[in-house]
Amino acid sequence: MTTTTSDWPVVNTQHGMLVAFGEFLQQHGMIERLMHVAIPQKTRRFAPQTKLIEFLAGILSGMEHLEDLNDGPSHWPTMVW
Repeated sequence: MTTTTSDWPVVNTQHGMLVAFGEFLQQHGMIERLMHVAIPQKTRRFAPQTKLIEFLAGILSGMEHLEDLNDGPSHWPTMVW
């Protein structure tokens, strides 16, 4: 049995499944579909659909309250989608 080592650093995170969820959702077209949801809200810095996707990522990461999005990435991971 041969073992190899990787040049990539090992980083453990409690939110590693977000990468798998994001890849799954992209492969099945869910992210693209969410970007076409009609939301009657004006766009300033981010489109309403982007906010919807960010909220989905928060839910998948275990976020308990919508206001936790305001606390920034120190409390929950940044989206990688």
